[in-house]
Amino acid sequence: MPNLSLSSGLQKTTSDAGKSLRSHVPDFFCRYASGDVGLVDVRRPDKVDDPHFELTRQLCDELGWKYTVFTGLESPQAETLEWLAGYRTDRYAPTPEAHGILLGIFDTETSLRSGVRAASRRSERTRDVVLGNVLHLLFHGELHFDPLLPLTMESTIRRRLEASP
Repeated sequence: MPNLSLSSGLQKTTSDAGKSLRSHVPDFFCRYASGDVGLVDVRRPDKVDDPHFELTRQLCDELGWKYTVFTGLESPQAETLEWLAGYRTDRYAPTPEAHGILLGIFDTETSLRSGVRAASRRSERTRDVVLGNVLHLLFHGELHFDPLLPLTMESTIRRRLEASP
């Protein structure tokens, strides 16, 4: 579900559970495009049994809010994101001319390999430079691929988040 807005660490929840007063600050407050509201906690999988999470879940249920404990991305998602993060810096950003060429090429779904070849020919830049540009745009969300699959040279890349009709 797409987020409309996201705030971090701004809401403290307090509960009189049993004999002691408990408080907890969830990691994120979300307002979704649907109008729904929710809280998100981010924890390692071995820390999800914290009693604060159950109290926060109960509070969210009472308020009609969504509640999620995010424990991390599964492979290959985590591995792909970590790898793409190496291309996040401006060093890999395409020039304005190359940027326009890349967005035009990937306006129609195409494989990473075919898109890099075409952009290399049009921009007269090496394939290695163009590949770095594409990976930079993927990291920054200007180009998209299916994150549930490993990213390979045969992966389908597109400009729009949704698949082309």
